[in-house]
Amino acid sequence: MTQVLAVSQPFVGLIKARAVQVRGRAAKLWQSHPRETVGFGLLCVAAITLAIASVSQPEAAHAQTPPAPPPLLIREIPKTQAVAVNQHIPLSSGPNPAAAPFKFQGSAEARARAAECLASAVYYEAGQESSDGQRAVAQVVLNRVRHGAFPATVCGVVYQGSTRATGCQFTFTCDGSLYRGADVAGWRRAYKVAEAALAGAVYAPVGWATHYHANYVVPYWAPTLAKNAVVGAHIFYRWAGNWGRPQLSPRRMRAMSRASPPCAALPSRPRRQPRCSPRSARWPRRSRIFLARRR
Repeated sequence: MTQVLAVSQPFVGLIKARAVQVRGRAAKLWQSHPRETVGFGLLCVAAITLAIASVSQPEAAHAQTPPAPPPLLIREIPKTQAVAVNQHIPLSSGPNPAAAPFKFQGSAEARARAAECLASAVYYEAGQESSDGQRAVAQVVLNRVRHGAFPATVCGVVYQGSTRATGCQFTFTCDGSLYRGADVAGWRRAYKVAEAALAGAVYAPVGWATHYHANYVVPYWAPTLAKNAVVGAHIFYRWAGNWGRPQLSPRRMRAMSRASPPCAALPSRPRRQPRCSPRSARWPRRSRIFLARRR
């Protein structure tokens, strides 16, 4: 140990001598060129700040990027086994606050289209469920509208990914369900739920849930989310952490008041159903269900 200290003493002395020389040169430079010295020092500070920001910026950007909605991929297991697997996924022990009432700020035409899209989701996704089961599905749709990971309109949320294989977020938009005839009583019931939800009615038990699935299937994403409610035959989830809360920025609030997507962005309609007019490029005022009632 003493030998190491003895060997290192000359190096310590050399470093001290070099430090004295640097301080002497800096003093001379400051006396002869004070302005240039200050400018050089500021440039050095700016360079160090930019270097630190460039290292931390990717992590911050990644934290602010909303998670992508998981694709609809189901485990290939029997229904009885799926029910057992879902029962073993525990409910989240964290708080599950009720969602805030939805406030639709668009025009009357945009509201009518939103009501039709929301009623379609309620009818085809939860047509056989109780009133609570239908209200829960409508709540998920409106929670997505207010979340940064999803489109900012009701129709955009309902038909998201419907033109891509395994990409639809609601199965009825890509499995041919829209070609089925709908009974008038069932549609009226679903439409009433949709209108109430757009008017501010809240189904509190599902909180801010943005995902759900039937209890007889097991999506691959189920264990990665926070399970926060079971209503009827559906199990509801939200993202864990901050992304499990609403993402309401002023820009998103403005987007929510816009019209729904043009029909070119939505799935093709049955052959006998009237399409959007090229001039308006929007959904028809009367749905296929009402047309079926008139035939």
